[in-house]
Amino acid sequence: MILCTKSGLTVGPMEGVVRLIKPAANLLLRRWHGARVATTRARRRQERQCFHPDYLSGRIEGSLRRLNVNRIDLFLLHNPPVDMPQRDAVFELLTRFRTQGKLRHFGVSCRSLEDAAHWLGQPDVACVQIPLDRSRMEAAIPVLERARAQQVGVIAREVLAHDALAKGSVSDALYPLVQRAEIGVVLAGMSCRRHVGENVRAMDVAMRSSHVA
Repeated sequence: MILCTKSGLTVGPMEGVVRLIKPAANLLLRRWHGARVATTRARRRQERQCFHPDYLSGRIEGSLRRLNVNRIDLFLLHNPPVDMPQRDAVFELLTRFRTQGKLRHFGVSCRSLEDAAHWLGQPDVACVQIPLDRSRMEAAIPVLERARAQQVGVIAREVLAHDALAKGSVSDALYPLVQRAEIGVVLAGMSCRRHVGENVRAMDVAMRSSHVA
């Protein structure tokens, strides 16, 4: 099992309250689509980015405590701007946590392919997470090839976005991603048991004719 978490988004003073009520609220929101959409929109209006080293340090220590582990395998900065303030201090912090054995690797969850190309130039970045569906595959090839050359891992997210299912099945949408050796993880969104079953079956079909053993 590989533990991965990320930080950089905050909902401000309400963050502690949200964390407490989230488990119970999720049970309700799974059954009430309208409330789920409204809640997501409200949360996004409250979200702010924070990459201050003190904030990130608290989030990492908190994750270690809540997960009851001594080390996180992969920690990602959550969609930081390429001109992130205190950039040097942030990466000094992450390097220090890695040296202490609290992080095995760290990387960046990127807002775009362009941002990913920028963050690949940052020393010690072990992984980039990028928005990538089959409609953006051709544009992503230079980033993927550069990541492979630098031995940087790639996580693909939002893989069913941009009407990826409009011209085929889930397996059709996943196939171009799983056949790229540079992509180590494909994140397919799931919000119910039916989605889990569909994605597992689709991945099985896609992987049968890909490089993945």
